[in-house]
Parts: sequence; structure tokens; C-alpha cells
Amino acid sequence: MTPFSQLSTNEFRISLSPEQLRTGQIIQLALVVAPVLYLLVNLITAATRTMVPPEEVDVEYVQLLTGIAVGFLPVALIAGRLLYNSRFTEEELKKGEANIPMAEDGTLLKDSPAIRAVAVIRTAMLMQSALSEGAAMLGLVVLTIAAAGGYLLTIPWIWLNALPLTVHTVLILINFPTVDHLTAVYEQKFKQR
Repeated sequence: MTPFSQLSTNEFRISLSPEQLRTGQIIQLALVVAPVLYLLVNLITAATRTMVPPEEVDVEYVQLLTGIAVGFLPVALIAGRLLYNSRFTEEELKKGEANIPMAEDGTLLKDSPAIRAVAVIRTAMLMQSALSEGAAMLGLVVLTIAAAGGYLLTIPWIWLNALPLTVHTVLILINFPTVDHLTAVYEQKFKQR
């Protein structure tokens, strides 16, 4: 039994304050906006540079970095999902008992489990998003190298480095913290215990 066992889905949903939602939404938006702005900087850099044919060494170097960036994407996604799910294990949820204030009679305070549940969900989402953002940023660094070299727009395969950013953005949009999404996560991860 976890400290959230007494909390109904309706109580959880009602307890989601606009501030809690807004905080989660701002964090998730920031995790998307920063890499997208970085991509725009790369595009501006590439557009203002004279396009030069890359040297053989540069192409091999960028090809290696592209392989690393694209190869890191599935690793980051799997690790992110494992970390996300690890936040909802029975042991982790039981740790929440120490952080939930108790009334003098030993019962949980009315809104404390809901607040703690939101914190657990937000932490899990942040951990998952941070790993996918890391993969996105790695791909963007390779694009920066190509933009600085003046050949970002001359090698079509180099745009594979934008794949991690695309996947990261889609994941953020799919998992965007709304009342309905957080309630669905609560029902799936907390009520099954």
C-alpha cells in the first residue's frame, strides 16, 4: 500500500491547481523552445555563410558525429522511459510517505497526497524529457559544426541530426501536462498499485 492509495482519481483531478499545471507546462515548453531556437541559430549561420565544399576530413568527422548523435537517440529514449517508470515503482511511491504531512491523529492531510502525486509525475516527466533533450542537443551540435564549416546546406544527410530534435518535440507535445494527461498518468501509474 502506498500513501496514494486513499486518493481517488476525482480528488487528484480537483487538486490540480492552475499554478501546478502552468509550472509543468512552462518547464516542458522551455525544454522544446531552447533546442528549436538553437536550430534557428544554425540555420541563420548557414544562410549567412559562403557555401564551400567540405573537405574529406570534415565529412568523415561529421559523419561519425552524426552516427553518434542518431545512435544516442534510442539509448536516450529507452533510458528516459526506464527512469520515468522507475519513479512509479512501489518502493519509490512508498518513499513519498516521509514527505507527506500527517495530521496529529495519524491520517494523511487532505490535499497532501495529491500534491505529492503531482510532484512525482512532474519529476518523472522531467527526467524523461531531459534525456530526449540531451539527444536533441547532441544532434544540434553536429549541425552547428556543419553550419560553422559552411556546408550545412550542401550535404543532405546531415539533416539526420535534426531527427532527435523532431522526436524530442513530438514527445513533449504528446506528454504535455494538461489536466487530462496528468489524470491519465495518475490512473495508470498510481491506481494500479
